Amino acid sequence: MDPLPTPILKLLSVLEMLGMVQSHLSNQDRIRCSLVSKAFSALFIPLIWHTVTLGTLGKDHAFLYNPETVSAIMQHARHIHVIRVRTSKSLLPFLLAGVDKLINLHTLEFLCPTWLKDESVIIRALSVIPSSRPHDNDNDNDNDRDSYEDVSLKILSATDYSTCSHMTGGRHQGGKNWLDDPEVFLMQHQRSYQHFLMQQRLQWLFETQSQRPELTQQELEPQKTLMAPEQRRMQRRHAQQRYTQLMAQQLRWQRQLQLQRHLRIQQQVEDLIKSRIDLQQLQLEQVEQQQQQQLDLELTQEWQRQRQRLEQGRQRLQQLIEQQRDQALATQRIMHIQYQQQLHHHLYMQQRIQEQAMTAQLPLLHTHFLPVPDGNGDTSASELNPPATQPIYWNQDEQLLVQFLNFAPALKVFVRCDFPFWNSDLQKTVAKSLQNLTMLSIIAPPHQVLNSLQMPEPRWDFETLLQSGGPYVETLRFTVNAESPFPPTDTPNVLDDGQQQASTESKEVECEHPPRQQLRHLFLEEGYWFETHTKPVSLKSCPDLQSLSLASFHPTGLEMFAKTIREHCPRLENLAITFAPTITSPVANHNGLAHLLRACLKDDDVLPSSFSLLDSQERPDPVIVERVGLKSLRLESINFKLENLAFDTLLRHAKTLRHLAIRDCAGFSHLLEEDENLLQILESFEQLEKLDLLSQDSCCRTDQPAHMVVESMKKMKRGGENHEKGATGWACSRTLKVLRLIITSVPRQPSLAQIRAMVTTTPFPFPFPEPMPAADVNPEATAEDLFVGIEASHQMQREVCEALGSLEVLEELHLGMDFENRVIFHAIPQVGQQTMCLELSLESGLVQLEPLKQLRVLRVSGMDHRIGLGEVKWMCKHWPKLEAVYGLLRKRDEEHDKEIVQWLKENHPRIMYT
Repeated sequence: MDPLPTPILKLLSVLEMLGMVQSHLSNQDRIRCSLVSKAFSALFIPLIWHTVTLGTLGKDHAFLYNPETVSAIMQHARHIHVIRVRTSKSLLPFLLAGVDKLINLHTLEFLCPTWLKDESVIIRALSVIPSSRPHDNDNDNDNDRDSYEDVSLKILSATDYSTCSHMTGGRHQGGKNWLDDPEVFLMQHQRSYQHFLMQQRLQWLFETQSQRPELTQQELEPQKTLMAPEQRRMQRRHAQQRYTQLMAQQLRWQRQLQLQRHLRIQQQVEDLIKSRIDLQQLQLEQVEQQQQQQLDLELTQEWQRQRQRLEQGRQRLQQLIEQQRDQALATQRIMHIQYQQQLHHHLYMQQRIQEQAMTAQLPLLHTHFLPVPDGNGDTSASELNPPATQPIYWNQDEQLLVQFLNFAPALKVFVRCDFPFWNSDLQKTVAKSLQNLTMLSIIAPPHQVLNSLQMPEPRWDFETLLQSGGPYVETLRFTVNAESPFPPTDTPNVLDDGQQQASTESKEVECEHPPRQQLRHLFLEEGYWFETHTKPVSLKSCPDLQSLSLASFHPTGLEMFAKTIREHCPRLENLAITFAPTITSPVANHNGLAHLLRACLKDDDVLPSSFSLLDSQERPDPVIVERVGLKSLRLESINFKLENLAFDTLLRHAKTLRHLAIRDCAGFSHLLEEDENLLQILESFEQLEKLDLLSQDSCCRTDQPAHMVVESMKKMKRGGENHEKGATGWACSRTLKVLRLIITSVPRQPSLAQIRAMVTTTPFPFPFPEPMPAADVNPEATAEDLFVGIEASHQMQREVCEALGSLEVLEELHLGMDFENRVIFHAIPQVGQQTMCLELSLESGLVQLEPLKQLRVLRVSGMDHRIGLGEVKWMCKHWPKLEAVYGLLRKRDEEHDKEIVQWLKENHPRIMYT
């Protein structure tokens, strides 16, 4: 490819044009363009080297053992902004090239290892089973293969630019019959024969030219003795005679070739004349064949009519057989699902055992626990290859990481989620080199991984972790097991002199913590942080804390923690709480959650009367630091109770709360369904922008996900119509942008197509994936009764859709479960399926959703909807900002899905669908 002209190169350097190019090119395309032309290399190399990602085994090996890696890093160090690796071993090339040259580096991230991707391991195990979904792994394998080439090409593009030339070939003259056009035949043959003559001529010239140096060499060779004039004349005469003989031989050869060419053309013309005579005979035979074909066609049509009658009879018998077979298949599917679960568990455990056995054979890969055997397949233990039961430590990796951090000039983001573990000395050393950080994240392996590898469990100091990120850290995330150096709170009140002195010293240490004015976001996860003996002293030095996430901890210490937040964190706006999976008692989190929610109330809402439900001993002082109130709240794995004070406290955040998410909370579904508390939320929260009640896990941790019955929706609709007059209803109808909720208890009836297909012998022949609820089945019902039931069901769904249509600013509507890509959804098809849900057809209320002009995302995954091609056309017409419809294809009717896919590709290719 030739270099681009200067005007085009200037045009491509414009930011708008660059954005258009980026949307159509992958990283490998940019690398290949850089290899082809230097004009592209100046444009794409800064983008190629912006992020260095070594997330796969092939990438890591290609990067470490390529001799050009260090020189390539030195040449393009100024373009590197983000480094994402799996282990500290991958930092060695950067250290050799010079970390001080990475002047624009701001992010160092360690990718999630295998123990954080248990679901992907199970998916790989599913690919072994014939009945599972093997195509889920195709994309991962392609990405690994492409990524290996990506690294090799990236390094090659830094040192060499290859050249390419245009290849031209002859034109193929097709589409014409040489028998019909003799001129084309003769012209083509003449070209080929001339080409042959030219090759013969060139061969003869080559042989003549090869003989000429021998003749001339004899004439030019210096002679030792002088030759007589007569001898010279004789030599010249012999040379002229040889030249005359050669020329005569050439003329005779050319005449012979012309004669052969004339004879060959004459023979071809004679053959062409004979072929025309044969063509007339073929035309007569074609007429006879056409008559015979007409007779055969009539016989074939009659045979097809007879076959069609027999096929109709066979299909009728097949339908009767399939109806009996479906009953047996239902039991067989359940047994097959149980067998799949056992097989998946067996394969997963077998793979874990292999990983542990092969861990000692990976001296270069370290924490990649993958079954990679040696060349000879020997897995026995030796002096160089210790047994897998011994714990393995990687002190060398720790030193590489320390060296890299000491020389990193402007590192801003550091994410660590892999081995090795830091000791106290190493932690202090690293803390000194991370004084300019704005984000620090540390993720340690869970207990199961440590026990399986027989590795010691690290214990972290909570106070030291909070102080290890430097004074400029804005975001801290710790997913580790931390312990506090302070004694339990249930110690005796009588203390001796030594204990009093230790207590005084601890208070002095407590006051020595400098204030962290820059800390805005704090995430404490998977550590059981706040038990009865924990004292969160360091939060007193975070007055500007805005976001707090508490995940997987024991709730008994929330009261002390709430008091600290109420007194020292007045600007807290975002709060996320997730209890430990083992906490199932509703009494355990009764008062603690209520205290924590009350501690975050705005100053205007904190009155002495607001604490009337608490005990007198637990009431806080009415004079507190000014607070702004919560704007975002997420509650997960909390066992709600009907008389729980936490729900009453939640309603007091109505003036400030904008985002509310309640996921996987046992008892909350019953709480919403019977006491109509969801109606209370929607009629109280006037500023609510996002309401999320769907599960986010791979499978529901509760017996039933939070949902709302149709009757509650109808009440909210009636209240919303008179909301301005003081009635209850959608108080957030003008602010709600995201709604994630399951609407159930819809009385469903069979469709009109199913009613027309009814047979008198089998009143309700429904297919397997679409059963009718047993409570609605009437064996004596007629088609007229079913038509009446359909109209009543459609009328109820129209009222519900009309209530949803009142949310005019709604941008995302999620009515189905959003974990269809997880493992449990494929292993157990019943998970997340809804049968008594909205149909969303034009007849059942989709037209009432026309006011949702701002809608961008619609999720109907797992719903037994009836969205066809007509409904899709209606959505694209009335929802101009629609970007994605998840769960659109029901995967039961392939022809129906193909029509929708084809129409969307032709008319709206920008819309995403699943």
